[in-house]
Amino acid sequence: MQIRNHADLIEQGKTPADKAARQWVLSALELALQKVAPENLLSDLIGFSDRAIFAGNLQIKFDEFKRIFVVGGGKAGAGMASALENRCGSNIFSGLVNVPPDCMVKLEKIRLNPASHPEPNESGMQGAIEMLNLAQSASAEDLVVCLLSGGGSSLLPLPVTGISLEEKKMLTRQLLKCGASINEVNAVRKHISAIKGGNLARAVYPARLINLIISDVIGDPLDVIASGPTVADTSTFAQALKILEHYELSKIVPASIQEHLNAGIKGQIGENPTNGNVCFDRVSNLVIANNALAINSAGESLANFGCQIETASEPLICSSIEAAKKIIDEFGNFSGPIPRAFISGGETRVKVNGSGKGGRAQELALTFAIEAHKARLNKFLFASFATDGIDGPTDAAGAIIDHNTLDLGNRLGLSPEIFMQNNDSYNYLKRTGSLIKTGYTGTNVNDIFIAFIY
Repeated sequence: MQIRNHADLIEQGKTPADKAARQWVLSALELALQKVAPENLLSDLIGFSDRAIFAGNLQIKFDEFKRIFVVGGGKAGAGMASALENRCGSNIFSGLVNVPPDCMVKLEKIRLNPASHPEPNESGMQGAIEMLNLAQSASAEDLVVCLLSGGGSSLLPLPVTGISLEEKKMLTRQLLKCGASINEVNAVRKHISAIKGGNLARAVYPARLINLIISDVIGDPLDVIASGPTVADTSTFAQALKILEHYELSKIVPASIQEHLNAGIKGQIGENPTNGNVCFDRVSNLVIANNALAINSAGESLANFGCQIETASEPLICSSIEAAKKIIDEFGNFSGPIPRAFISGGETRVKVNGSGKGGRAQELALTFAIEAHKARLNKFLFASFATDGIDGPTDAAGAIIDHNTLDLGNRLGLSPEIFMQNNDSYNYLKRTGSLIKTGYTGTNVNDIFIAFIY
């Protein structure tokens, strides 16, 4: 992992022990990212030859197919496409994958199309249209390899007829701001999309389809990752509308979206394809990386430094203050020699009320600093890190703070509570030298949290 200002982050430590703790934690994050890097995953977890793909008991022989197409989208899409083409490019007929513009590289067989995240754009929609057309051109004699990863929901936008891209952007903005979970956000997005919720698989059929998936959703629910374009949908129109009502959005979303969901509830529009649909008869799904792989790898790294390790029994899917308190409580119950670390992962929720700048990983880092001070924790360090390298609409991947951070902020005349009230964690952490910056990492498996006492 290329962390800008890596040396500066280490030098923020006041003592040799502080600096060593920072070095160890940053090294753990580096190893975690290496383990979930697409090029390493496709080499380590899936055996490629110039004639076949092997994964566990699954065997895909290229000579059994007339043509091989590649489609997909996500923050890890560029790395996945590049690794796939490097392994077996001579067998690929053509392909198209939507990726963030910062991840663009030129490949020989697979065209990478720049699309935006978290709000969709016109380029992403045009790419999705081309992808759907390519999928529909595949015959029963063809193989389609679909590369999916986190961010695919925004990077593969194709609203149904009657809903404009601008209206979908407005809905996305409202869902992200209200604090809805990714499962809820994607349940709604699937029901206004012509490509998500299994509709890409419907277009691919009767061709053979294999999905290679890097999961950014806890528990790896296939129909939620990238809004499940190639898997059966488990949600309904009624559930999508109920989510909007729960967050008091049903009356403020565009009328076209309301009308479409109501038409689906009345049966005037069919539900997305579900389990048992013939379009899934020739589909195989392989989750090749997830949050658990990343946090376990971080733990291995810290253990190699002689740290006592405890890994969370369940992921953190809650508000930042709930997450901070849970980590501190868990850490307080973890006894033993020092140094010791408590490692967890997940995706905390942020409800935006202020006009500041930040992301969920940064908000959790600042919240942890506040709560740790209240709990009178001594000699601690905490890192909160978004594995895609982009935490919210910022240039930071997260932050690393310790027992000195609030003292430094006080000397600078900064009130952490005021910054939190304005959802402005970025600027507090920037002024205290706490931000971790990587740029796009080329992968995405949720967030990693490391609490460290020494």
